[in-house]
Amino acid sequence: MKNVDAVLKAAVHYEKPGVVTLIAGDGELRESLEKMKKELGLKNVYFLGNQPHDVLRKIYNIADCSLVLSKREAFGLVAIEAMMCGAPLVASAHGALVEFVTEDVGILVDPEEPKMIAEAVSSILNGESVFDRAHVAEKIAGKFSQDSIIDEFVEEYKKAISACGDS
Repeated sequence: MKNVDAVLKAAVHYEKPGVVTLIAGDGELRESLEKMKKELGLKNVYFLGNQPHDVLRKIYNIADCSLVLSKREAFGLVAIEAMMCGAPLVASAHGALVEFVTEDVGILVDPEEPKMIAEAVSSILNGESVFDRAHVAEKIAGKFSQDSIIDEFVEEYKKAISACGDS
């Protein structure tokens, strides 16, 4: 997850007993982010470090939601992986995520606004925003599964061949 500092600032508002925030991945900012967690008094935020895909799938499958709050996202593979497991997203309203995170699969937020992020997470946790996990997974699979991408590639290839024959 990128923009982890915004997640930590948001967690101050939504954290309560029974709510856990898991942060997978690693990087040069981890030490300062762990320090920030302590400074903010967060008790239920856990840094997991890098995890293999089978562990990430298990996390996505039990998550009430997944946060993808990159300030710039060219594609959003993490978002797609989470959604393929049915996890609704709280996602950045910037970059490529706006192309497939619609109101039936998640909530778009300003990644610079921790209170907005917290409100979106809270609305999911409190049942105010309800998402059908099967629908989330089906919608993304229909657009990004290996079969659908291959079908799209084949169609583009046929168009290119046809256009070459018209010359």
